[in-house]
Amino acid sequence: MKSFLKVLLTLWMTGLFFLLSVVVCFKGIAIDTTDQMVKNELKKSIRESVKDEVTEDTLKKIEKRIDDNKDVKELMDKYMTQFIENVGSGEKTQIDMTKDFESLINFGEDLLKDFDIEIDEKTKEELLSPEVAKKFNDELNNTLDEINQDIGTDQKRAIQIFAFITSSKFKMILIGLIGIALLFIALLNKNFYSWLKNLGVASIITGFILVLFIPMIAKLIAEAGSDIEIKTATGTTFGTALLIIGIISFILHFIIVKFKKEKKEKEPEGAIL
Repeated sequence: MKSFLKVLLTLWMTGLFFLLSVVVCFKGIAIDTTDQMVKNELKKSIRESVKDEVTEDTLKKIEKRIDDNKDVKELMDKYMTQFIENVGSGEKTQIDMTKDFESLINFGEDLLKDFDIEIDEKTKEELLSPEVAKKFNDELNNTLDEINQDIGTDQKRAIQIFAFITSSKFKMILIGLIGIALLFIALLNKNFYSWLKNLGVASIITGFILVLFIPMIAKLIAEAGSDIEIKTATGTTFGTALLIIGIISFILHFIIVKFKKEKKEKEPEGAIL
């Protein structure tokens, strides 16, 4: 009966690990994918603007700098979260990107300057003018409001669920449930280390699924003719971390068991523990 309960708890913990992985990875993959789409558009725009002024090698260096920039990803995370919260609550979308828009323009100018490409003052003033920023904000908010209005009740409910399961509160609930499962396993075995083996099993199974299947699914989507490139780095990184946690858990369990066995063999017969 005790062994059956431990198997059930391990399966339960594996399911919780998988759910936690989905929660962590799904939003991360969405942000990474959107981030790459925005960067691709930016690279396309710059390439069209300066292709006659620089070599192909310089263009590739500029594109690499854009890909390495983390600011765009942070913006995607910030505004995607805000939009999801607005849709979930039914509030009108009011996103103000004025300061961030200016930062992106300055980033573009500094990037081009590094490659001896100058933006004339008139063009820069036009890009940074309050009118351009307001127009950009208005178009963005109008587009998001249209999306919000076109979304049906079922889709809004799904977005509300997505907002909850990607929240820090839900992640803490999952981590707490995993901790409770490990505590029950330790109590069943009446020792402080037995849970390490069960943690190792759950981590390795979940990590293996993430590392193997997320890239496979992304590849199938790409082969189906989708124009969107699914970025899987978040999923595979989290999966690799779980595999490492699982391996370390097994090693620690092995060391503790070996240590206790050697200690027991050294104790004289009849010794009171």
